[in-house]
Amino acid sequence: RFLERYKATGTSAASPKPGRPPFFTARDGRCISRAYKSNRIASTRSLNGILESSDGLEMSHMTVWRHMKEMGANKRVLKRAVVIRKPNVIKRLRWVKARRRWTVELDWKCYIFSDECSVQLGRKNSRGELWRTDEEKDRPHLHPSHHQKIVCSMFWGCVS
Repeated sequence: RFLERYKATGTSAASPKPGRPPFFTARDGRCISRAYKSNRIASTRSLNGILESSDGLEMSHMTVWRHMKEMGANKRVLKRAVVIRKPNVIKRLRWVKARRRWTVELDWKCYIFSDECSVQLGRKNSRGELWRTDEEKDRPHLHPSHHQKIVCSMFWGCVS
């Protein structure tokens, strides 16, 4: 069979089988893309409900998930965004530029750097998730800027 197929077609690959036709069209794919981009935190089940109510698309949540994977969208853990206002960015940049030629032995030994850390109690360790593609990972509007805290303890330390 292998040799007969190679002589007849010029390739060893099997011919495509007819199978079941695709369930959704390119328009349906655009509807899925629009729905997930407008509600990135939604699960595939809730996206499926949104698609049924707004666009009249009836498909399983696994079909929605499979199409999102084909588009390159993955469920990712939310990152916490560090929000630094523009005046503080300018001040930090000035501070760094003024000290860029300092040495450890002569200059930096005179300074102590401190930081603090909060530990939250009574809260689950899980963080939220959202749908995004790999190209969208550094877009700031996809990261939350602050979270609600329950009970927390603060720890402080310094480095010289």
